[in-house]
Amino acid sequence: MPERGKVFEAGRDKPCPGCGSTELVTVAEQNQFCANCGFVVRDDRSPPTEQPSDEDDVDQIEVRWEDLYAVSDSTEARLRDVFATLYALASEFGVGAKTHEHAAETLAEVVKANLLDGRKTESIVGAVLLSSSRECREPIPHRLVEKHVGAKGNYLSRLLREIEEEIGRTPTQTAPSHFLAFLSSRLGSDEKTIARAESILETSVDTGCYLGKNPVGFAAAALYLAHEEEYTQKQIANEAGVSTETVRVRLGDLRTAGVR
Repeated sequence: MPERGKVFEAGRDKPCPGCGSTELVTVAEQNQFCANCGFVVRDDRSPPTEQPSDEDDVDQIEVRWEDLYAVSDSTEARLRDVFATLYALASEFGVGAKTHEHAAETLAEVVKANLLDGRKTESIVGAVLLSSSRECREPIPHRLVEKHVGAKGNYLSRLLREIEEEIGRTPTQTAPSHFLAFLSSRLGSDEKTIARAESILETSVDTGCYLGKNPVGFAAAALYLAHEEEYTQKQIANEAGVSTETVRVRLGDLRTAGVR
């Protein structure tokens, strides 16, 4: 990972010199930031073109120009920190490039909307990554992110709703099957096992047993059955960020729905 805070002067559309990624996010028209590693890729700036008419005008223009740089530098510093945190969190959960890029673009909107003020960077990034993973149909279990960023209670859920409302995003609903990709990657499930888990969930989808319940628990229960007890309920629960009791109860729900 490149050194945090380093700035690279470059023209547009060039790859990130830190990691080679072309996933660059444009902010405030003059700056680009690497969505993959947080490297700052900045265009050369030209000085102001206004010509002062007297000494007072010179002072006034200099103040405005210094203010512009101060705001820009502050924004860059926050974005560097935000993208570095995103890089670490995305690596921890093994998110795909699509979700990573979507989260980076959303975080740029969050910074421009001044939604970082008074909030922990880790919590903001965690909430945005949750939102992006859902929109990209690669959802991460909520409790795993919550635990990793140190958020307590329902804080991350409230923060997620606030962010989506502020930047005009519609909350994305998730189904149990959406979590199979994440959980199966953590468990090392093969294609046959994943297909069996999908079949289990499809069998019960029309029974209404999912309504009002955490979809992650059903995905965990389906994979437990699909693995034919290769893993314990506790092991499955840990990877899904739910309790062993939740897995046990959801297994009961699936069996009541006709799964054998």
